Amino acid sequence: MQDIKTIKDLSKAVHEIRDAHAVNMVKLHNKYWKGVDPEDERQVVEAYTELAPLLADELFKCLEEIVALVLKVLTKLYKIKNKNVLDIEDLMYQDDGYTTMDRLYKYYIVHKGQRAVYNLVRLVNTEGEYVFSGVMEDKLSPDDYPYFRVDNLDDDECDDCPIGEIFPWTAEHPPFHPDCECFAEPLTQEQFEKENLN
Repeated sequence: MQDIKTIKDLSKAVHEIRDAHAVNMVKLHNKYWKGVDPEDERQVVEAYTELAPLLADELFKCLEEIVALVLKVLTKLYKIKNKNVLDIEDLMYQDDGYTTMDRLYKYYIVHKGQRAVYNLVRLVNTEGEYVFSGVMEDKLSPDDYPYFRVDNLDDDECDDCPIGEIFPWTAEHPPFHPDCECFAEPLTQEQFEKENLN
């Protein structure tokens, strides 16, 4: 494990995991989609049938790696005691009601593989951030950390999110939308009061 001392450091490490698995997913896509004529329904279905389970497996390996890292860091930085295994699917983006396999079907069968690479990278980014946030939200107690600050690695690059604003821990946590890279930085009561004095 890298020397992770802050939630921002943890976010960087999560991005590295996401990026490595996104590269693997794109390689899989390129291997199985090479030579597929998007107008030939038989070719599309055959490629999808072989490719979809491999892509889903790669995605879940990524998310399991993120969960393990986040739990390890939270144990070190925040002394969490509850390390029960979380159901990754419960932590994933669910607002639109689609499963991972639904999304892959849409990318390859409905859209005939158009923009599949973009969508695969976006899928890894979105799910990685939701899982990262979900583990933190599940494991950190609002009694110990009653507030959080919205942050991201670029400090102000997310136009749709309230970067720098502080919310009660019980409020909705980032990410706030698909492909959002914002995260919650937990704050103790003392840190919150210090912030309000400045």
